Amino acid sequence: MHTFVGARPAARRKLLMQCTSALFSAAMLAFVFAPAPALAQDPAEEEETIVVTGTRIARPDYEFANPVTSVTGETLQYSGVTNVTEFLQDVPALIGSADTAANSGDQGFIGSTGLNLLNLRNLGSQRTLVLQNGRRHVPAVPASGDVDVNTIPTDLIERVDVLTGGASAIYGADGVSGVVNFIMRDDFEGFRVRGQYGEPQEGGAENAFISLTGGMNFANARGNIAVSLEASHEGALESLEREHTARGARLVRNPADFIGGVDDPALPDRVPFADLRWFESGTGGAVDVDADFGADFDANTDAPWDIGLIPGGIQGGTYQLGGSGTPVAGYGRDLLGETDRVALNLFGHYDITERMRFFTEQKFVVTQARSFGQPTFDLFLAINPDNPFIPPNIAAAAAGNAAADLGLPTGTVLVTRDNFDLGVRGEDITRNTYRGVWGLEGEFNDWLSYNASYVYGIVDSENVALNNRFNDRFAAALDVVIDPATGQPTCRSNLDPTALGLNVGWQGFAAPGSFTPGPGSGCVPINIFGDGAPSREAIDWIMTDSSRDDENTQQVATAYVSGRMPWFELPGGRIAFVLGGEWRRETSESIPAIEDQLGLTFNNVIAPSEGAYEVREAFGEIEVPILVEQPFADELTFNAAARLSDYSVFGETETWNYGLVWSPIDQITFRGTQARAVRVPNIGELFSPASQTFAFIDDPCDQARLGEGTAFREANCAALLSGLGVADPATFTDPNIGITVAGSQSGNVDLEPETADTLTYGVIFRPSMVEGLTISIDHYEIELENAINTLDPQDIANQCVDLPDLTNQFCALIFRQSGGPDAGGIVDFVTQPVNVAAFSTKGIDFSVRYLLDPSRFGVERDIGTFQISLVGNHLDELEFVNLPGADPDPVAGEQGAPEWQTNLDITWQYGPLLLNYGYNYFSETFRFDNVLREQPDLVEPQYAEFDARSTHDLQARWEFNDRFTLYGGVNNIFDQQPDQFSESYPVSPVGRFFYVGFTTTIDSLTD
Repeated sequence: MHTFVGARPAARRKLLMQCTSALFSAAMLAFVFAPAPALAQDPAEEEETIVVTGTRIARPDYEFANPVTSVTGETLQYSGVTNVTEFLQDVPALIGSADTAANSGDQGFIGSTGLNLLNLRNLGSQRTLVLQNGRRHVPAVPASGDVDVNTIPTDLIERVDVLTGGASAIYGADGVSGVVNFIMRDDFEGFRVRGQYGEPQEGGAENAFISLTGGMNFANARGNIAVSLEASHEGALESLEREHTARGARLVRNPADFIGGVDDPALPDRVPFADLRWFESGTGGAVDVDADFGADFDANTDAPWDIGLIPGGIQGGTYQLGGSGTPVAGYGRDLLGETDRVALNLFGHYDITERMRFFTEQKFVVTQARSFGQPTFDLFLAINPDNPFIPPNIAAAAAGNAAADLGLPTGTVLVTRDNFDLGVRGEDITRNTYRGVWGLEGEFNDWLSYNASYVYGIVDSENVALNNRFNDRFAAALDVVIDPATGQPTCRSNLDPTALGLNVGWQGFAAPGSFTPGPGSGCVPINIFGDGAPSREAIDWIMTDSSRDDENTQQVATAYVSGRMPWFELPGGRIAFVLGGEWRRETSESIPAIEDQLGLTFNNVIAPSEGAYEVREAFGEIEVPILVEQPFADELTFNAAARLSDYSVFGETETWNYGLVWSPIDQITFRGTQARAVRVPNIGELFSPASQTFAFIDDPCDQARLGEGTAFREANCAALLSGLGVADPATFTDPNIGITVAGSQSGNVDLEPETADTLTYGVIFRPSMVEGLTISIDHYEIELENAINTLDPQDIANQCVDLPDLTNQFCALIFRQSGGPDAGGIVDFVTQPVNVAAFSTKGIDFSVRYLLDPSRFGVERDIGTFQISLVGNHLDELEFVNLPGADPDPVAGEQGAPEWQTNLDITWQYGPLLLNYGYNYFSETFRFDNVLREQPDLVEPQYAEFDARSTHDLQARWEFNDRFTLYGGVNNIFDQQPDQFSESYPVSPVGRFFYVGFTTTIDSLTD
């Protein structure tokens, strides 16, 4: 049973009201008014029309100027995948989407556990507009527009439309790279149950799914109501459960190269090693007894520290090969987190009159995602010499050490530790999503129709940071002495409240805030010498689960009229139009735990945040059928759309598109569109308060990296470091190797909207000599300017010294140590989003669809029918420009952006038997970015690229009768594995996966 754990009372009341509104909507539908005639139409004029993604104009076919890739709900079920994002990642345009693996363990960002986010054209999830039935969906990520695909009911999907670019004029901002529209089954009669269970051959990551859907007509078929309940479970997969991650293998700096700081071109710069461990850092403590910041003893054994097979370590002391260090294998824990989801959906409509229909959609989804990543870790904890937990032989070795040179008592030992025994940090996030749609649609007369709707959505989530640590309590618990009254170890601060134990570490522990020093503080002394040495009582006092409450709301009111002008007709028919308006309000609020706000924990300092904006819009569309069934013009149609928006935080924006469809004959169609789209900054980009963050920064001025940048780097580094007191900048070594640097990040209220220009053109072939064959080829180009980009701290550090001189905006955001033993090292940074970037991408989408019926070719024996679908992409260009004037960074061909991608699907139907075969392929991709690839001695050739993805799936279904179907299958038949140096690329870490399932259907609830 799911409860709203930790939700604020106001949020609980909201959710209760929303559940009540869903029931009210159902009751309204079920209420039978006085009999009235159903919607009717003259049979002579009856013509089925549809509305496809990218327009609100209804017409009899799918051939619009905008190329739309559609995948059906049946195809999703044939894939055996119950996580929709995993399925959609095989659609070429969505390969960069983030599935469960991308947001598990130490991957993703804080608060992302369990999220599934779509990323169209690799331009970012924030630029992909996700719709349900053509309407916006409330975002799940605080202060953003990102929609969690876990909230889309899997078993109700009729089809998924993917549209590239040019969608802002139709649907508003955010769709600069395009739209993904989930079309749901909303008119269901009968009862259907589907269940499925599967698990990998190698274990872990089990998957279970069940859905129940029931629907019925009422009031003489004037109304229909359908209710669906589905639940799914995705099991966790730990990194030690798979060979490729359990080996602890990585490509690291070659220890035989860079001798004396000189790169030997005859040797590869990076080489593979397995059984890598963190250098001089241990699960039970690496103990330094002579204050030289090097490990001398292993606290697990009290024996001398084993430095491994390569003295001095690897990659500047980041790793050691074997020995006493903490293995990197398993350090990030989960390859896949655990996700449970329950979704209740209601769809209904009722024909109030022959020209007015009430419709509603109600959704309530609870997802709970749980994943574990890294433990807390500490570097050079200073343990006072009178600490009774110091092992005797280590204490003896430390006697007379040089700790006094560091301002510490003689005999102090320094401990570097990975604290697995305190509990691995993780997240347990419960997201409650409610979305309600209410609307009226119908006709004013035989040529003018209307549609008005209101959408309200709320995502209320509780993010529990598991095994967070009170740093002030940890500092006090580390400073242990013998209580003279009892002869037992106790915290020094219990005896002397002024001895706060805050000078015992090098981590900048906060002043006491979670406890009051003194006899009644509750401080429990902790023994950190040895894995498992801390007592349960000490762990319970030091560790905590910190809860953060987030809430996103969305309101959208839309109304428009559409029709075909009766008073004017062109040779191709009547002009169609849409005129409408829209109002939208987005809000976001995030309240971290008080201990995180005060900076008392191992988490970053996190400030509360809130923000909101409104937009009022007017929009219109027009379709001009110039010619039809004329010589060299079986069809010639022009269409256009425009939208004027007024934002409360920016003012006005304008978007538009126009396109042309031309079929010289009915077997060939040419189409093209030109569009201008916008994306306004989201709430987080605008209003996020300054908060603490940490980053690994490879100092570009390190002697080993001077050759990795531009021609300006060496001279700039020399000038920069000399001014900070570095005697010989040419031999400077980064003092932060393997250590994160603390910095800050915030929003930027001065941001402006992004703009994107999109061009698409293509052709569709339907050769009459091959009945059932359709081939389409479309070229696309997207140019995004004034793009919002939050520069990575690494990019800031690099740009500072890679530009022609040091008088640039980036050097002002990086702070270095002046003087002392660590002179020149990076000690702080500032990062915030700015309008400095540009993105561009271009490529070709192609598809082949063929319904093959052998009887067409004279085959007399019934051997079934074949449906063949091939969807593919050739990526010509994908470039990022981080700031104006910078050289483009070509990303095409790198990880997640292959040059070629194809998805083949073949279905054979023979009587009650159905076989479906799927093949997913994308080409080899570069392991390293463009700058590193230019170094000829970077790696041996076999490590330069990731292997191509090449997976085969097979499903068999047997329909026993009209009511019961049994199916089963295997995905990744040949068990392709991820790269030996990657967790989940180019394929999922799950491996070969087996599953079985069933569906049972009753045509009518009265059966």
